[in-house]
Amino acid sequence: MAEFINKPPPEEATHGLTGEEKYISVLIARLPAFYSMAEGKSPLESTNLLNGCFKKVVPPILSHKGRVDQYVVSVVPAVVARFGAPIPIVERRIVEAVAAALEIGQIMKEASLPVTLTVNRGLAYVGNIGTEDRIQYTIVGPMVNEAFSMSARQKPDTIIVMGRKIEEDTEVLSLIQKSALAINLRPLWDEPGPAYQLTI
Repeated sequence: MAEFINKPPPEEATHGLTGEEKYISVLIARLPAFYSMAEGKSPLESTNLLNGCFKKVVPPILSHKGRVDQYVVSVVPAVVARFGAPIPIVERRIVEAVAAALEIGQIMKEASLPVTLTVNRGLAYVGNIGTEDRIQYTIVGPMVNEAFSMSARQKPDTIIVMGRKIEEDTEVLSLIQKSALAINLRPLWDEPGPAYQLTI
């Protein structure tokens, strides 16, 4: 049976508008060519096409211990995933997020579906937002905004990995360099900090 996303974990379900700040990783998978692909299709056909794309993106997220935080269906469709909340992935949540991004990139490349993938790590609020009668469990904070901002500037078929001290994380860099997608790997030293770009 399908699980509805953004359902608070049991320990948060009855606590109202509560949450905590914690270090997590976020992965944003955007589908920049979706609306051109859906042009001329009926709403139902467009929805089926969108769900088909999501079905390729989500399994690698789940297999690498991530959670789907939200499906974005306006402007540019996207899947937003979080790693390290509500279930902690001690220390290596960024590795799981990068591994998921690399796997998604390979899947989308084989399917000839343009995608941009952005991974960021940092401090975020994790918990319930909204009002007392309508609550959503999600992630909020500058690190999420930074990932969205970067993803909006990315060229199609690229992966960007960013985050605090990412240039010192030998495990993440090794994972990137070993990937079959690691073409044109180069450091980006733009704000909000160092990042690495891969071309799919």
